[in-house]
Amino acid sequence: MSATVALEIPPKPEPGARRPYTRTERQREASRRNIRRAQEAACRLMRQPGYMPSERRKAAVRASLQRANEARLRDRSCRYTACFRDGLSVLDLERSLEMAGESPSEYRAHMEWFERVFSQGCEGAESIHKLARALGQATWRRLRVFHTLPEWELLAVCHGLRRLVWERREREVVTPDRLLEWAHELEVFTLADARLDGLSKAWTLTSRVEALASQLLLERGEEGFKTQGGHGETVSNFDELTVEALGNSLRPAREVTESFHQRRVQVAPISDWNSFGSRAPSVASSALSAAMAVPWLRHTLLPSERRQEAEGSSSTPRCFEDFLKLVQEALEGQAAGAGGPGPFPTPEPIAPNLDPHSPISGLAQALWARLEFFRQQGERERGELQALQRGYITSLGYESPDAVPKLRPLALRLVRGLRKGEQTFQLLKGYEHRVNKAVYALLVKRLRRPAGSA
Repeated sequence: MSATVALEIPPKPEPGARRPYTRTERQREASRRNIRRAQEAACRLMRQPGYMPSERRKAAVRASLQRANEARLRDRSCRYTACFRDGLSVLDLERSLEMAGESPSEYRAHMEWFERVFSQGCEGAESIHKLARALGQATWRRLRVFHTLPEWELLAVCHGLRRLVWERREREVVTPDRLLEWAHELEVFTLADARLDGLSKAWTLTSRVEALASQLLLERGEEGFKTQGGHGETVSNFDELTVEALGNSLRPAREVTESFHQRRVQVAPISDWNSFGSRAPSVASSALSAAMAVPWLRHTLLPSERRQEAEGSSSTPRCFEDFLKLVQEALEGQAAGAGGPGPFPTPEPIAPNLDPHSPISGLAQALWARLEFFRQQGERERGELQALQRGYITSLGYESPDAVPKLRPLALRLVRGLRKGEQTFQLLKGYEHRVNKAVYALLVKRLRRPAGSA
């Protein structure tokens, strides 16, 4: 006798219910194709003269712009901006650390040291904490002068040389006029511009450090010292300013304060939007002159280098041998191979020819000595500040564990060390003179002009 097996009866489907609709891959591809066609038709419509988008579309576009801007403000990577030269006047100092090639941990330790040292004995005073943080930010900006400007100068010099490499591969010869243009760009818009710009900004930042240190000492009941540059009046009203505005002397305090309060780029209301459709670009706007293109291009060198470093494709020379190869390929045309992709290909490896009597070798040596001296000053300044931070306890000389320390000697050493670094720009003029002599010797040989002619 067989066992009885119970069968499960499926429930009766509800009226109106349907099974899930399945689509084939062919149908999906047809739908994607139709969407692309609709998008292309919409783009053609919006580009026609006189097109006026609807209020609903304007509101959607405005919301998208706001969301994109908020996402951009949260970005702290090397891709958060496309224009970045030295980072001395940035609004958010901590956000720009990766772009400037600096360590976030070192920055946090730097700020903690300033807060701990200059606030000791006055832990409850908010004004002293505020001035200590502003002093730390201003000092970090001042140290950045000899960190980002030398790197930008190296990138600008290499950029000009790679342009010569590319033009030589395209035309097989560099004309005398083009060589004169490159020499003028090197001497005026690269070396001299970096020196003068760095000197001006370093002096302004050091004056703000001096004013902040003096005001902090006064708040602690100690004797201040004489300040320069008119920053004392601005710092004396520190109650009305934020920490970021006090620590940034290269931008108006009101601009910095408003930017940090808003924390977003203001998007105009859709009622103020206007659309005129597409227009043919005028000759003046399409033909961008070299005088306008070069300043814009120079602000993109450092962001491009940071992205290449993140991808592992950076070709910037970091030693004299690689730099000599690039100079020889640009000015002599050696090893003109296929190179890498892009308008400025990477030079192929060649054996450097360091001829002491060659004007090209002399120019490479003079340029590299200038770049290295600029860079080493930044390492020297940071080393001196770290030594000051490590030995500040022994330099203060406490009378008793409960005594409030006197910070005036420490503040004076800090300001004098930064003022001493400004003398570097005077020494850079000697290196520039060597570069100018090497460029002149090269032009005399290439253009076949007598030494006494202009």
